[in-house]
Amino acid sequence: MRIITLPLLLPVIVFIMVANTVFAQQTAEISGSFEGAKENSKICIWSDRDPSKMDSCRTTGNKFKFTIKPEKGWAVYFVGCPSLSRDYSLPLFLKGGSKIHVTVSKELNKFTISGDSNAEEQNRYYKGADSIYRAFAQVGDKASEHTTNYGVQWVKDHHNSPFSAAIIRLYLSSGSIEAEDKVAKACYSFLSQQAKKDNYECELLESQFSWLDDKYEVVGQPGFVKDFVIRDTLGHEIRFNDFKGSWLLMDFWASWCGPCRENVPELREVYEKYKGKGLKVLSISVDTDPEKWKKAIQSLGMEWLHGSDLKGQLSGVAHSYRINAIPRYFLFAPDGKVVIWRKTDNLGAIADKLKEAL
Repeated sequence: MRIITLPLLLPVIVFIMVANTVFAQQTAEISGSFEGAKENSKICIWSDRDPSKMDSCRTTGNKFKFTIKPEKGWAVYFVGCPSLSRDYSLPLFLKGGSKIHVTVSKELNKFTISGDSNAEEQNRYYKGADSIYRAFAQVGDKASEHTTNYGVQWVKDHHNSPFSAAIIRLYLSSGSIEAEDKVAKACYSFLSQQAKKDNYECELLESQFSWLDDKYEVVGQPGFVKDFVIRDTLGHEIRFNDFKGSWLLMDFWASWCGPCRENVPELREVYEKYKGKGLKVLSISVDTDPEKWKKAIQSLGMEWLHGSDLKGQLSGVAHSYRINAIPRYFLFAPDGKVVIWRKTDNLGAIADKLKEAL
């Protein structure tokens, strides 16, 4: 019989313990309940990094539980119950190792977050923001402005907290309103390196701030144009200047965006009606997965030109055109001047303008 001595056994035990610790750090647990959900309701979760990578589970009663493996570092995840509302999603800030429990009210107007210290911090912030908003809303005294001031002060007081970056991006930065974005940029300067370390929200903010300084000087002006270089589905370059001399309808979308997909039939109708009269359509995707992007184009029958830099929310083209939500539509005249800017709903106004012009 072979005898294993203690010195030989110890490294094995240490290795197993370290391996188990690493594995535990890679997973995060998100559990809770939507009080208005019925048995077997679908609950969805997705991250800021790539909304197309959505996971889902079914409720037992009104309760749910996810065990996920987040990518490196901190990021915002969203949890929603489509059967209750397609528009409501609860943002949760987490990383590998996080344990978060949420309870969302039947009316979707209240929630609590509990669990580890990070979860408790989020709950304190939201509880304070909600109290301030409700108090000032009752007397009609600029509730949103007071809530923003609360967020700014929170970031100053919690400049070492990674969660403060999420507050800046979700609630202080609009990506389209100059005054708000300047406040957000100032707040970001308060954050310590500890708060910024391995924090995806900081990557998003820094990308946004990289084009913040000059965009408000030109965006929305009659002669506004931002040239760009992206690639089509075959890898060929597309530039804005390629469309000079034609009417151009530019559409920002993504394969995972429900409202974008719903608008495709209307977009196709406009394209079919005016393509013979000189209209070009360019759909610019904020996807990150090339296969999902190409598959959606084919399955939806989008038979016009497509381009993307496949950088998702870090897309330079989307930032240049102040895209903070999708779908968004632009109409450019043959001389390159913008005619309709960041249209957000149906394409009726664009169709009317094309009817008038063509």
